[in-house]
Amino acid sequence: MSGDVPGVDTNAFGGRRPVRTGLVGYGYWGKKLLASLQASDDFVPQRLHYPSLLQMAEADRPQLLGVTLTDTLEALLADPELDAVVLATPIDCHGEGVRAALTSGKHVLVAKPLCLDPSEAHDLARLAEGRNLQLQTEYTWAFSPSLREAQRLVNDGLIGRVTQVHVRLHQLGRFLEHDVYPLLVSHALSIVSMFLDPTQVVWTQRAAVGPDEATTTVVLSGVAADGATVVIDASLDDPERDRSVLLVGEEGSVRFGPLGEGPTLVALRYSRQPTGTLESSSRVAREVTYDESDNIGQALAAFARVLRGEEPSNIQQSVGITEVMARLCSLAEAPRVRAAD
Repeated sequence: MSGDVPGVDTNAFGGRRPVRTGLVGYGYWGKKLLASLQASDDFVPQRLHYPSLLQMAEADRPQLLGVTLTDTLEALLADPELDAVVLATPIDCHGEGVRAALTSGKHVLVAKPLCLDPSEAHDLARLAEGRNLQLQTEYTWAFSPSLREAQRLVNDGLIGRVTQVHVRLHQLGRFLEHDVYPLLVSHALSIVSMFLDPTQVVWTQRAAVGPDEATTTVVLSGVAADGATVVIDASLDDPERDRSVLLVGEEGSVRFGPLGEGPTLVALRYSRQPTGTLESSSRVAREVTYDESDNIGQALAAFARVLRGEEPSNIQQSVGITEVMARLCSLAEAPRVRAAD
């Protein structure tokens, strides 16, 4: 399905102009987003709000390639030329920034998570719908070409009914501002939501607490409404970076591993003997290697498709992820152990 979103004359593939965009935030992730916006054929970044840059001597500022600095968020949002705003602000500021951008009539792409409060998430979704605006959360791994291929294979029935979903996200980041839930669990839930609804999973967890009382490692186990099991292993305590997903179905499996050598996605089909027992061997049904180095670019391309009306936004999944994170954080019965300092 295709069609134009009111108020946006995107370039699509028909010679129309790119989406004129303002960026809010120029920290670690904001720098990456600006570079990807500038490399995109779908967007033209025109304004940037990041007060720290204005405090620098002009000679010391980074080259912004025609992007105009604005001294206030209000000035950026008041620009009638802008179609959309990309928010790369601290997580605690997401809700406020999204609300301000939507109220000013701008479509919004916000870095994950949408926000931390489920009530606010629902309010933002209603605000976007009421103003006929698009609101998308940039859950980077949900736009991975390998995982989107995995989703297609599962939807096509290659591995039969999914019975297990395993997601492992490890990195060193225990001294960051936020704990493992918004930093990694939200990513893991966005991956899970590609294959089943995480809001319909009954979760249990075991968490490790770092020296500042923040949860730095958590193992989540859950059972979905259809009986499928879900395991999320997320850690900010591991110096060895790891990203992996395993989908197990009644007729096969799909494994995603973007960091090692070899294929980024391997799908297997199992054969069964007449007795119904599983044979020791399996057949490789699909084996591909995708470039996983530019998933921000993939996320921007998906946002452009949303603006063109070619696919729906992920707002409902984003609201659901915020709901699940809040539920997990409030599980009083979850055992917690102290990680070594």
